[in-house]
Amino acid sequence: MTKRVSWLNKRLEFLHGEIVDWQNITISVVALLLLLGVLLPLLQWGFWGAVWSGDVAQCHSNGACWIYIEKNVRHLLYGLYPKEASWRMDFLALLVSCQLLLIWQVKTNQVRILFALILAWVMPVLTYYLCYGGILGLQVVPPQYWGGLLMNFIFSAYSIATAFFIGGLLALIRQKNWGIYSALVKIFIDLMRGLPLVSLLFFATLVLPYFFFDYHGSSKIVRLYWVFTLFGSAYMSEAIRGGLQSVSQGQREAAQVLGLSEYQSMISVVMPQALQIALPSIMNLVVALFKDSTLLSTIAVLDVVGMMQATSSRVEWMPYAVEGYLFVGFVFWLSCYGLSAVSASVEKKIKVYR
Repeated sequence: MTKRVSWLNKRLEFLHGEIVDWQNITISVVALLLLLGVLLPLLQWGFWGAVWSGDVAQCHSNGACWIYIEKNVRHLLYGLYPKEASWRMDFLALLVSCQLLLIWQVKTNQVRILFALILAWVMPVLTYYLCYGGILGLQVVPPQYWGGLLMNFIFSAYSIATAFFIGGLLALIRQKNWGIYSALVKIFIDLMRGLPLVSLLFFATLVLPYFFFDYHGSSKIVRLYWVFTLFGSAYMSEAIRGGLQSVSQGQREAAQVLGLSEYQSMISVVMPQALQIALPSIMNLVVALFKDSTLLSTIAVLDVVGMMQATSSRVEWMPYAVEGYLFVGFVFWLSCYGLSAVSASVEKKIKVYR
């Protein structure tokens, strides 16, 4: 309370001394009026005058038609996946969420690494066979029916987890200066970072089929997965390499004095510090790659954006595509905000500040 009174006294002294920048005050008032002029009509359209339930015939041009979300929510979540088999997607999303929660909350690094390895290398294979079916009496669902928001979430989680391990390996190889191997890694990283992700996705869709056998018409999603993963690993490796370079040579020398081998020193001393230093950059890449998963819609994959565009192309929903884009934008903003909050929490725990 004392601090608040002191602050108020200082403000009053400031105004009493007529040390007032009227130009800034005028600009602030004008900006506030402009904001209200934009915000109030938007609130009127999106909330007060919106139609929240009922039939599409009740929608009008003076308000948002959120009935579009209500009627198409299943397609936006699952794509064209059969309703009777949608429990598979629910199960996988729950399983991935539990693994991510354990990786975040568990304090033992060995356990975290174990769950991360499962997420990166075991879960993609399990997901493919469970989603495709044909085993244990499960209905076969071709990959062209996979889609929706849950696909964005699962696809991104697996791809980012795998990219993290590949990126760490690439960073170590480039850091060690192992002759031709380091040179090849540098070429790969520069190539991936120099090409737009969209062009790589089109390459995976249109060019790679000439070189790989299309097993049951399903290798498209596999090709996209690996191209997306390798693209992310190139950026991930540079973030981790920056962390490795920030660890002082004295840390390595201290580990050698304690009798640790070069491998033990890297795993137990250098890499944990490097990851702590690189955490903000890594989390920034996680957010960016999660948002980039919406680019799958450009190559006819029915992710949440693709399904939104498909459903809004129907005659009755054509006037309400804006509501679909707003819904998708809000979901991704909320997800990215949650990732940022998790990152801030982790940084606070390990005392790494930007």
